[in-house]
Amino acid sequence: MADNRPSRERPHPDVVISQTSDGTRGRSRAESFQRMGSGKQKPSPPGLSRIRSIGRNERYGRLYPTQPPQHISPNRSAEGSQHLSPKRIDLAHARRPSLNFARLPPLTTVASSGEQTANDSQYDYVERSPDESGTTQAQFDTSSWTPITRPSSGAFGDNMYQYHELRKMDFRLVRLFATKMSTIKCQIIHESLISPPKYTAISYAWGDVDDKKEIQVNDITVPVTASLFGALQAVRERGEDKLVWVDALCINQQSRDERNQQVGLMTGIYAQAEEVAIWLGPEENNSNLAIEFLEELRSEQGFPDQISDLISSPNKEQAIRAMVLLFQRDYWNRLWVVQEVYNARVIKVLCGSTKLPWETYKMAADAFRYYKDDLDAYFSGDSSSPSAFDYAQALAYEGPNSLLASDSLKRLGADALLSVMRVCRRKHTSEPRDRVFGILGVLPENVRDEFIVDYSLSIKKIYTDVIDILLHATERLDCICEAIHFPRRTNTANLPSWLPDWSQNSEITALGYSFDFAAGGNSKARHQFLRNRNELEISAVYISSIQQHGVAVGTMCTLADYLMAFLNWRALLLGSVSRENSEIRRMEEAFCRTLSLGQFPKRWKGKPEDWVTTCYHEFASHLHKRLPQLQLDDNLRSYLDAGVKIKPNPRQFFQSNFGSRMMGRCLCITDDGDIGMGTGFMLPNDLVVVPFGCRTPIIIRKEKDNPGRYRFVGDVYVDGYMHGEAIKNWETGKTELHKFVLI
Repeated sequence: MADNRPSRERPHPDVVISQTSDGTRGRSRAESFQRMGSGKQKPSPPGLSRIRSIGRNERYGRLYPTQPPQHISPNRSAEGSQHLSPKRIDLAHARRPSLNFARLPPLTTVASSGEQTANDSQYDYVERSPDESGTTQAQFDTSSWTPITRPSSGAFGDNMYQYHELRKMDFRLVRLFATKMSTIKCQIIHESLISPPKYTAISYAWGDVDDKKEIQVNDITVPVTASLFGALQAVRERGEDKLVWVDALCINQQSRDERNQQVGLMTGIYAQAEEVAIWLGPEENNSNLAIEFLEELRSEQGFPDQISDLISSPNKEQAIRAMVLLFQRDYWNRLWVVQEVYNARVIKVLCGSTKLPWETYKMAADAFRYYKDDLDAYFSGDSSSPSAFDYAQALAYEGPNSLLASDSLKRLGADALLSVMRVCRRKHTSEPRDRVFGILGVLPENVRDEFIVDYSLSIKKIYTDVIDILLHATERLDCICEAIHFPRRTNTANLPSWLPDWSQNSEITALGYSFDFAAGGNSKARHQFLRNRNELEISAVYISSIQQHGVAVGTMCTLADYLMAFLNWRALLLGSVSRENSEIRRMEEAFCRTLSLGQFPKRWKGKPEDWVTTCYHEFASHLHKRLPQLQLDDNLRSYLDAGVKIKPNPRQFFQSNFGSRMMGRCLCITDDGDIGMGTGFMLPNDLVVVPFGCRTPIIIRKEKDNPGRYRFVGDVYVDGYMHGEAIKNWETGKTELHKFVLI
């Protein structure tokens, strides 16, 4: 589902504001910040987003193992499920990094004759004073909120209200008045983040920006999105007023300077909050059943057998279906959610009228991931359903398990920035700069300090800074492989071919961080920027050129797409080898290794002939079932009765070991007869090289009109060159080292 959430860089659709009464834009200068605290047939599941589920195992960086939840025996094996790979980011409960703020650009002071300066009394802020109990209470200057009459826009009415400037380290809070009627009434105040009062930070998805409801802010009627209205209604209390922070009301979205400042403080705002309230939305799609199921799972914590029985119980089919839809709500796909949850000390999750602690959701998500094999078996009874295998994927990896935890990032070290960028790439934001600014709150302080939050900077500069930092921190070239050029997309920011466009929600990611490849051996990247960082010179060992390639598999594909690609690729290979049995057998082994990118379940490790049998059996049997009218050749037909037994879910096995790895790629044969599988953007005569400091070979293309310059095409798996073979050939003098300038 497309993200309708506007960015914090753009004017917010929830509130229409004016900035100062005379129409000028006052600014204050931001100084350096203080560092703070330092078997029955199962019914078909609902149609799910295949984009979210296919190939999840390839989308994550070099990550670390998840410790089994406390209620699960550590002896339980996940053998055969690569989705339980020890490289995934662990969603641990610890989310309390030291409180440091992103660097902010200097603000300029603009003052006209008679205009108050940044430290004068123009703020809608009055110093807090002790009440009778000695507790400091906020005082509200309602006179600072002056209704302004403007011609009606036809959308927001005539009454507008103005924001006053924030002083250094100040932020706004909303005082939600206690529930006395259906109308939501509130008041906006200024507070200091250095010594703030107790408040709740709201984390929510904007939803449909055209679906509006009205609230009263300082006695002025203001339209807000229905999602924000629901969130405010959910956190409002009957007996007392409540202080909350919510971006739509607390940030002046029309002031770029203020957005720069407040986005830089976002880490501190969520880390300082007494509680973060996640608003998932209203009760719908049987979410009440999902909530009840969550509580049942929590009540069985410490009893793994009961949890397994609950998950696989036929009586829970409807509840599990509701869980899938709950875990796929828009909220979980927001980019900003990642740091909001990551920095929270205490989290409550609100859905409709329910309110549960984060740990309840997290424990269930961990259980779904740990018992994914059981879920695969549970849904194997309906393997013909196109979304049946997606069902377990959504439960295991969507919802809470799509976010991050601090434990994993601390272990990643220099790779933290790239790993976070990879994991968050499919999160939604409408502002390309937020691909970087929106994740600063989860990065280590030494990485965060390299970025200045400034929405006036070009997208090209911000994204180039990311690669520049990664190249120097890791001394590896793998980061440029995140420049995905297939399927083709319009490059509106005029980025070089080697520079990843992080704003693209790509369905595939680079190979190097998904598997244990080491094409560049232990070498370090040899690179330098040219022409103001518009060009990148690299050192690499030349392997060969692309002689021919097969059809490319798209990213929005079905089983039939994989099957047709298999037939095309196999025919291409058979036409390139002699008819000798030994030659054909070597080709088949290399072909089947390439289809699975050299990865095998434990059962087939070290057994290449058995893997060929399994591979051909899988494709032949699916072709026979899906396309019975298609005439298979004698060789393929012989594998139909090969006696291969795949349990528990043959469709999931196929998708995990073949489908997800073929997606977005095509088969190729080099001039030297090597077999490979890489980006669908490749063309004949493209060069295949292994750069120093890169885990995989890459494909580059000569620029016809620019001699000595090349375009980056994508990464590629080349059978026989994935574990340092090219570097060894160079070390022994069998090949030479070349320099290539990428543009």
